[in-house]
Amino acid sequence: MMKQQWTGTYSYEATGIEEITETAVPFELHLEVDDEGGITGYLVDSIYFGLTEAEVPVRGFREDDFLSLVAHYPFKMYKNPNGMFVLDKEAIDHEVPFYGEISEDKMEMTGTCEETENTFSAGGYVSDKLKVGFFRLRLANS
Repeated sequence: MMKQQWTGTYSYEATGIEEITETAVPFELHLEVDDEGGITGYLVDSIYFGLTEAEVPVRGFREDDFLSLVAHYPFKMYKNPNGMFVLDKEAIDHEVPFYGEISEDKMEMTGTCEETENTFSAGGYVSDKLKVGFFRLRLANS
């Protein structure tokens, strides 16, 4: 079993990995990778952790340089009309998939993350919209 800590940022405003700016959201992945490529661990999202100290479990797999993870946020987080992040404790087990590649030197991980954004009106639920973001992480230790 190999333990790894990755640190970096993600952004839903960026239009590509090279467009991720310094204002992107900092986050960390704490992973354990087994001999078959299975991954377990947790994610620390700086915005989410500011709202609740609940861990965000992560599960997935690695095959060669491809990585697929799903983060299971205990509660959905969204921006209210005032632009403040809040938790929706009615929306439990909010999943965010991460798909990426690990660099040839095994020191960087880049890829996309996906989030379903619910749209509401005064009459209630209207629709879901898929938001695609980008992330970049560096291996902090292994």
